[in-house]
Amino acid sequence: MDEVLKNMDPEKRDRIINAALEEFAESGYKKASTNIIVKKAGISKGLLFHYFDTKESLFNYLEKYVVNTVIETLENEIDWSETDFFNRLMQVAIIKGRLTLRFPKVFEFFTTILTDKSIDEIYAYREDFAPGLLEKVYVHNIDYSKFKPDLDMERTMKIINWVIEKYSMELLDDLLKKKNYDYDKITADFEEYMKILKKAFYK
Repeated sequence: MDEVLKNMDPEKRDRIINAALEEFAESGYKKASTNIIVKKAGISKGLLFHYFDTKESLFNYLEKYVVNTVIETLENEIDWSETDFFNRLMQVAIIKGRLTLRFPKVFEFFTTILTDKSIDEIYAYREDFAPGLLEKVYVHNIDYSKFKPDLDMERTMKIINWVIEKYSMELLDDLLKKKNYDYDKITADFEEYMKILKKAFYK
């Protein structure tokens, strides 16, 4: 991970990051103002440009920082000893929710990054940053004996993946249209889908 702000006080670092995330998310890259960012962060413009020469370098830093933060948080906070497949998926949803508490505008910022990309490009982008992470979430230490024995597991995984991918695409579409992001509702909805899938596929 880029370590530009490594030695800065964490509270101040998060203020700068959140102020920049908010401004880029709400105004877009071209219209984003570094004056507004420093005002929201409560720092001087000189301090901001001590770390970032240009608005572009700040934007590029943010992109790498938030993507890597999401990846590292998932890697570190998922309970990899959890053997229940659907519990694993709920863990991922909860961890992402906690990240929104730290960086409230993180998902809106992603819309700025992804606006001009197709769905295929978005998933390729994800794999570029986190190769194999999705497979690890689905496979590592999972007890597949909990599934009904007569299932075609390849097709079962495809069905589950289709549900999650379709749900994710709809959420992404909402975000790209800049609708409100209600994490509690999304988590509750996701949990209901997991319950239905578990009832359908578990013994």
